Amino acid sequence: MIDMISQIPYLKIKVTMKTFQNGAILPQWLGSAIRGALGAKLLEKCCVYPEYECQICDDRCSAGILFGTSSSEKSEETISPYIVNCEKDVFDGESIYFYITLFAEGTDTFYDVADVLMSGLELGADRVPFFLTKITDALTGREFFNGSEVIHPELNNIECLKYENVNRIMVEFITPYKTKIKLNDFGFEQLIRAVFRRLSTLIKQSGGEINFDFKLMIEKSKKINMRYKDVQIEKVRRYSNRSEMSMNLTCFTGMMVFEGELDEFVPYLKAVEVLNCGKMCVMGFGEIKVSFLK
Repeated sequence: MIDMISQIPYLKIKVTMKTFQNGAILPQWLGSAIRGALGAKLLEKCCVYPEYECQICDDRCSAGILFGTSSSEKSEETISPYIVNCEKDVFDGESIYFYITLFAEGTDTFYDVADVLMSGLELGADRVPFFLTKITDALTGREFFNGSEVIHPELNNIECLKYENVNRIMVEFITPYKTKIKLNDFGFEQLIRAVFRRLSTLIKQSGGEINFDFKLMIEKSKKINMRYKDVQIEKVRRYSNRSEMSMNLTCFTGMMVFEGELDEFVPYLKAVEVLNCGKMCVMGFGEIKVSFLK
């Protein structure tokens, strides 16, 4: 499975936008709001059959590629090939920044996504207008938008290297991690199950075949111990345009330290540093960072 993951192309961009509206109030976590605004603009730009659902449309436009797998019926068996990552409290009263990761076939939508960003987004309950100031490569800092035109980006491949003698790691949950499992019952086994679920679904969705002993790896994961935990509950409020309802989501952020024979697991954990894991990844949930400890 490592070889197939390393063939997945991706592009991570940093987007900076500015508003001229005084006194604007926005949520602490903006990922959901940005995703909703981006999706609405992209559908308006690309969709020529608004009377159809993306799932039954044969036209694979950028809106269909990114949002055509987002129905509740398909959410467990398909992955939308993008992530909107936004840190907590990024709005300083004037500007915001956030990250968009496009991967697999999602990389084909870059120019349409950039075009939508150039036209501006309206965010929050008050539909605060934001205007694009900069798009850069999140890894290299190279500018893709110079104020008037978009420059062709270079794609990356997910690094999925093999590791040796890794016995202790720290996993930081940078953005809210959403899971059905109670926090007291959440450990390495539950984390690696979510990692394998996301990666295997993406490979299958991309047409790959998996020859991997998941059952054996899950049994091995049960031998990994949690040595330290420092997590906080995060209450995230979001509004769904699909259901026209507000929802309060209970998630967690923080860090956990795991100890054991971790060599076989690290490549997959490092892969989801790019792809996130857990639930609601498209709005930036489940961003993790893995560090090696002595």
